[in-house]
Amino acid sequence: MQISTFSRRLSIALLAFGIVVGSISMRAQTAIALPDGETVVAVNVIHNIIPGVDVRFCATKSRAYVTGSPTGSWQPNTLFFDTIPMDRRIVDACVREGENGPVRTYALLLDNGDVIALRLNFISKTMDTPPQLIPSPFVPGTNGFNQLTYKKVLYSNILAIQYGTQVYINTLDGSPYKLDSVMTKSSSINDINFDHNAALIASTTKGLFVFAQDSLRWKRTMGLDTTMSTVSFFDAADGRLFVGTSSNGPYLSTDAGNTWSRDTAGIGKTALLRFAKDSNNTVYAFSTSTSAGTSNLYAKHTGAAWMRIDTALTVLSGSQVVINDIASGNSLEVATKYGIMTSANSGVNFSNSTKNIKAEDIYGLEFVGNGAEVVSTVCGMFRTSDTTWTQVYPTTGFDGAHTLYRANTPSLLSFQLTPKTAKSIAPIMSSSDQGQSWYADTTGLSHVSPPSGFVPATYFMDSFGRMFISENTPVSLYSTPGWSLDTAGFNWPNISGTGSALTVVSDPANTTYFSGGIFTNGQNGFVPKQPLLYRRSAGTTTWQADTSGLGTNVLSCICFDGSNTYGASTMVNGSSSFYQHDANGWQKLPSTPIAISDASAMGVDSAHTIYIAYSATISGGAANQGIVATSDKGTTWQSAGLRGATIRGVRSTATATYAFTARGAYKLQLSALRVPNMVFSKHVIDFDTVSIGLSKDTTVTINNSGTDTLVVSNLRPNNANFLVSPNSFSIAPGASKDITVSFAPQSGGLTSTTLRPVANTAPDTMYLVGFSKSANAVLFYDDQYVDLGSVTVGTSRDTVVSIQNLGTDAAVVQSVKSDNADVSATPQAFQIPAKGKYDITIHYAPSKEGSLVTHLHFASNSPAYSLQILANGLTASVDDPQLADAIGLKLLPNPVTSTNASLTCSFAGSTRLCLDLVNEQGRQLTTWPEQTVNAGPWQLDLSSALQSQPNGVYMLRLTSDKGSCSVKLVLNR
Repeated sequence: MQISTFSRRLSIALLAFGIVVGSISMRAQTAIALPDGETVVAVNVIHNIIPGVDVRFCATKSRAYVTGSPTGSWQPNTLFFDTIPMDRRIVDACVREGENGPVRTYALLLDNGDVIALRLNFISKTMDTPPQLIPSPFVPGTNGFNQLTYKKVLYSNILAIQYGTQVYINTLDGSPYKLDSVMTKSSSINDINFDHNAALIASTTKGLFVFAQDSLRWKRTMGLDTTMSTVSFFDAADGRLFVGTSSNGPYLSTDAGNTWSRDTAGIGKTALLRFAKDSNNTVYAFSTSTSAGTSNLYAKHTGAAWMRIDTALTVLSGSQVVINDIASGNSLEVATKYGIMTSANSGVNFSNSTKNIKAEDIYGLEFVGNGAEVVSTVCGMFRTSDTTWTQVYPTTGFDGAHTLYRANTPSLLSFQLTPKTAKSIAPIMSSSDQGQSWYADTTGLSHVSPPSGFVPATYFMDSFGRMFISENTPVSLYSTPGWSLDTAGFNWPNISGTGSALTVVSDPANTTYFSGGIFTNGQNGFVPKQPLLYRRSAGTTTWQADTSGLGTNVLSCICFDGSNTYGASTMVNGSSSFYQHDANGWQKLPSTPIAISDASAMGVDSAHTIYIAYSATISGGAANQGIVATSDKGTTWQSAGLRGATIRGVRSTATATYAFTARGAYKLQLSALRVPNMVFSKHVIDFDTVSIGLSKDTTVTINNSGTDTLVVSNLRPNNANFLVSPNSFSIAPGASKDITVSFAPQSGGLTSTTLRPVANTAPDTMYLVGFSKSANAVLFYDDQYVDLGSVTVGTSRDTVVSIQNLGTDAAVVQSVKSDNADVSATPQAFQIPAKGKYDITIHYAPSKEGSLVTHLHFASNSPAYSLQILANGLTASVDDPQLADAIGLKLLPNPVTSTNASLTCSFAGSTRLCLDLVNEQGRQLTTWPEQTVNAGPWQLDLSSALQSQPNGVYMLRLTSDKGSCSVKLVLNR
């Protein structure tokens, strides 16, 4: 009874969690109810949070779900958080380590490095605190962060984020993230994980490392081959440790990592990415994706070999499975492209556990009459004519993410399946009964040549049911009936570069067709060179080039309102353009001021209002402005919301207009368009002449005279000689902000750049120019070397030296580095004025006995300069009472009743001598300079050293070539 009551309360109560934070930026749009089934990026299980009950957390790309479960079966998943920004997605999630009881923290890692921490109380059935946003660590680079590079989050008393092959550590004490990227000179990080004590372990290309929180440094773990590339680590918390390697298969340790052995029985050299362990001590792991993009799942029962268990997953999904994460408690949970798959019997079979995990990624939306809707999701085609969704293709398993087309005459729906490889033609599926049943429509499809490149072909069906396939490199077109080559009139003999097919489209009456594409330059094909656009009328067979008026702009979408043709382009020079077609070609219309990313979709409603949707983000991470609309050909604009969403299509009916996106499908409503406006107070900055190593600053004011908040996400010049601070910020309407633009030349000569911000409006620009020359700075020290003397191992000594600048320009020292770790200098960076001096402290802490010859290297704007360092480490020996007697070591008087006291002894031969005064706590108070004394009596006056010391007990420690000895000193003035 306790279990069922808890699960029922949990399922009902956690619905309230979603209202803690306001709705995401959809404006007044109405979400359309969608079927279950979505990609799950992370799954976590808290085992036995109360006796017999596991709690499972899972995250899709934009939502978080939680459910309670008795042994072996899950209750329906319950949404508890869906308020991440629309231009962000979740890439990983984790439960915080080290927490106990019913209040737990769940952390969501977004693709820009932000972490959202959610604390749930399973007793009060509420969030214990409001969601906490932990801002992203700074990632260097002129274009800001690189989406999809953030990989993993771990949370305990530290927060660790994996970014590519680097790890950012947040100690949660208010200090900034610490970047830990290289543990040795040649290793990089493949993965991070906790052991059972919540110590952070890094799997690297050179073995395993553990993060030591006391020193905030990585230390190599012992026992495993340090030349081995490791890709994962897992602590089963039962004495077993597992490591996945790149090419040698898994390794197993049963003695806390002291010794390791290969554990390849049943699995060979497979690279295992992530692990989990259930309540029966069975360990699970999945492999890296194969060339086909699939993953393999394995189980290892206690004492047995690995065995593959994904056959049951494949049967359930109807296709190969891509695994994103696994977790286990009383059951095994597998996060896949198609949702959660659950096994209560160690993988013998699985059940679909995605109830109430709603579809988000929508690839097609069609209204097929009589109130029926058909949508394409990652799990396939779904149809509803009331409030119940039915999967209509495939009827079992999952096969989704397809663009959907509808013909009016005859009534036909169609889509093309995903090709098995980029260089193959996939079958086409059609339905002639409004999407209730589907059949393979492949007659003549074998005539279409497979694509030669790695970009899949573009499929389109017009309103009469005629089908087209457009391919890349070379751009070609096939059409029905017969799937014959349909390129009459295509002609680009003098164009070089990479060809890409972008669109095939026709007007509703099929009187005009357009086939579009682009030729690009550059290794990755990102530099537009010449647009491709062909047009023909119904009844003709020859295409005619139709790029007049476009210039180099490339149309990414085209729409029709019955009498006119409109187009919108990709982003060129910071904005997307809007066009109308007439007898003279394409005429540019006024664009919305927020057209700052590629146009991704267009539509026209029954009132001739034109809707333009923009792609999710522009380079550098600024969110797009969603969908805008105009009813007067661009003279005025309104907002249809969905800012930041990946918008895949716009559909209009007689009564409403809809959009389908990567965050669901929405009925659109128009509102006033709010627009930020960016104006720089300066548009040209001439820094004149600056010496290399120095810098010159200028203050620039940015005003926002618009009606919406100005969000500048990236203000980094594409020239390393110029800097801007801050380089990301927001400005409220009517407000302004000062920024600092700096010229810090790294090389000589004339240099310039155009500063173009990445922001949520058409950016203002600024031209920066400066001239740099080599500085007349010369570092100098009045001797060729610095002798630090002899210091006992385990102690240290500081020596102050004065560095001069003989030049006529300021010397800027960026760093002072030593060739030997026993020697260091502070400060590390400083400036010396022309003809001036600067004192630095050289610190010597010998780690071993023996003489030392090393160098201090000064990185500066002067010619290369270094200091030779001489030093000697003495053995830290235990005091020898016999040595004190042998040399007649005496302190007179003792006790010392004034500051007048002297130390005497006598040596049989020449020796090096070092003397320290130490208090009762072992703190070194005074160190006399090392000296070499001759044979015979030796005496030292202690008066000056004792004058500033309070009464008490001290030790005088003498170190010589013969060893060490001490004498107690009692000061009682």
